[in-house]
Amino acid sequence: MTAVSPIGERVRQLRQEKGYSIQTLAAKSGMKRPNLSRLEHGHHRPSLETLERIAKALEVPVVNLVAKRRDSNDFQQ
Repeated sequence: MTAVSPIGERVRQLRQEKGYSIQTLAAKSGMKRPNLSRLEHGHHRPSLETLERIAKALEVPVVNLVAKRRDSNDFQQ
């Protein structure tokens, strides 16, 4: 079994904070739902282009998807 990746975990967290279903985020980011699910579960390594599309759909900078989160204020400017 593959451990959930930090990126996948962060995408899921942000998606849930926005109140988006996995289907909604997939549609907003132009991804297929199974691929997004695989990413969230650590079975898919996203390209930079994919991360950019997900970040845009979630209305966050790409760094929010890849940086280790220490505090909820770390990403706010």
